Amino acid sequence: MALLGDFLLARASVALSRLRNADVVELLSVVLEHLAKGEVLQMSAADRRTSFLAQIDYYLTKSYYKTASLFSNSCKAAAILGGHTPAIQEVLFEYGRYLGLTFQIVDDLLDFVGTDESLGKPAHADLGQGIATLPVLYAAEQFPELSELIARKFKQSGDVEQVSICTG
Repeated sequence: MALLGDFLLARASVALSRLRNADVVELLSVVLEHLAKGEVLQMSAADRRTSFLAQIDYYLTKSYYKTASLFSNSCKAAAILGGHTPAIQEVLFEYGRYLGLTFQIVDDLLDFVGTDESLGKPAHADLGQGIATLPVLYAAEQFPELSELIARKFKQSGDVEQVSICTG
């Protein structure tokens, strides 16, 4: 599977270079950097001893790098290629940012309410990977006992089920 991702990235890079627009190439190169940065943020996760708002901020930052950067920079790239003014480029960048964050939040919510069949992937997949998403952070505000499960990245038997009960 990793080779498929590498192949698609290589093909996208070739297509991008054929645009012959340095600004767009730079924007979309930043997206690749952001994807890697988002993965690192996701693996390290926020310190659970921080405030709820700090955890939400961490989640949104990570989600920007992992998802919304692609949306925002792609929207801006389209505006550049369309010959729009810097003001329009910035508006489209912000539109893409919020669209990307919304996409990620909806995806995280669907992970709790969807089924394996409806999602096309295993439900609670993020929990299985030790990732505390926005619904989990909000649930931990109401059910403080979830903080311990978040801290251990849902690694003990029954952790995922406990979160599911609290968020369901």
